[in-house]
Amino acid sequence: MAIVDGDLLRVSVNIALPDLVVAQNVYYWQLSDPSADEPSHAQIVSALDTKLTAMYEDISPGMADTTTVLDADVDKIEWDTDHWENTENVGIATIAEVGGNEDDMAPHGVAGVVTANTDRPQTRARKFFPGFVDQMFTDSDAVTNLVSWLTQLTLEWLTDRDVIGNAVLVPVVAGQSGASAGLIYPLVSAVVNAIAGYQRRRKPGVGS
Repeated sequence: MAIVDGDLLRVSVNIALPDLVVAQNVYYWQLSDPSADEPSHAQIVSALDTKLTAMYEDISPGMADTTTVLDADVDKIEWDTDHWENTENVGIATIAEVGGNEDDMAPHGVAGVVTANTDRPQTRARKFFPGFVDQMFTDSDAVTNLVSWLTQLTLEWLTDRDVIGNAVLVPVVAGQSGASAGLIYPLVSAVVNAIAGYQRRRKPGVGS
């Protein structure tokens, strides 16, 4: 089926870490297609590939060379009564971005954190970026270079991505529960956390 104006995409980025751990970052983009340019699946996947490659290139200098941003699964989703349901696989974007730092990676769960905001104060997107080397943190503080690289990634993330004609992909949040359930909110601003975050499930033998 064609992806049309207003359709919502869930994009799951897979990141390979040492010891066979695969981390994920999940994003949402909504297609704005006011002129009905009707981009193909391949055009949408290509646009997201370009977008995500640019984002992870921004932070790759701080990521260990034992890490790789592998690819991204792109799915169309729709709200069904009380949950978002995957209705169609759009394709896979092959990112293949390898970390560029030869130093040892910090523990698997340690991450750089970015929080993106919407116009609704209670609805936001938080991303935990894995794979940084130990030298990117002094105690629990992110060093200046890491904050700068995460800021570059954030600016790229919040910028709409052209697809074809007037069709663009807009970064959004998909409301999950309460008053925001089933609603879609564009991202309007973001903050880079200067303190290291942590994802407990990102460790060998556990998961993403």
